[in-house]
Amino acid sequence: MHTRKRMILASVLACLLVVFGVAWYYTAANVTEESFTFEVVDPETTMKAGEPALFTVRLNNLTNWDLVLEHGAPLISLFLVPEGEAAQTGIVGASLMQTTLKAHQYAEEEFQIDASEAGNYVLVAFCAFETNGKQYRYECDDILISVTE
Repeated sequence: MHTRKRMILASVLACLLVVFGVAWYYTAANVTEESFTFEVVDPETTMKAGEPALFTVRLNNLTNWDLVLEHGAPLISLFLVPEGEAAQTGIVGASLMQTTLKAHQYAEEEFQIDASEAGNYVLVAFCAFETNGKQYRYECDDILISVTE
């Protein structure tokens, strides 16, 4: 009788391991570049010199799974650079952090930007992270910002 119970228990545990293994593989296999969107939300394209403007940048999880993102600090970065100059879009932080991004939810950062001189600038936003053993990098299209006196 005890042998039969042990066999049943072993079979149940083996089935659970298979189910969890298939679920993990299915989740990892289905996260792709199209699993996320990255955007600057309704950016103002004109601002006055010396007056701060607020910009919101959002990374959306389009999957049905909660995902753990490993990244440098911060997850999302935004820069305002003079038109014609290159922005540095490497990994900003040296420390490794984790952010859990729930299914169909988003991570969002707000940035207060202040340009002290009038002119044309480019708003550059990016994020880089790893999830399920794959690396992802997103950049928004450059947004031209006109700063007036």
